[in-house]
Amino acid sequence: ILEIAEKCTLLEHLDISRCKTISPATLQKFADNCPELRFLGISDCLQLTGQSIAYLISKNPLLHTLDVGRLYKLK
Repeated sequence: ILEIAEKCTLLEHLDISRCKTISPATLQKFADNCPELRFLGISDCLQLTGQSIAYLISKNPLLHTLDVGRLYKLK
């Protein structure tokens, strides 16, 4: 997954829902390296936090759809 975040800089659509190994650090890599991201599915990525999602949103102004279903750590 990190290789995708580092090398696919023109990525616009990504659904990594139910990927239990996605960490906040991995999400930040996508935020930093994929400025064209418009859709991101992160439903059931149980390690993610509100802080990591807020960082993603701040770095990706083109993001218009964010699927965050069943993220129980969000407050």
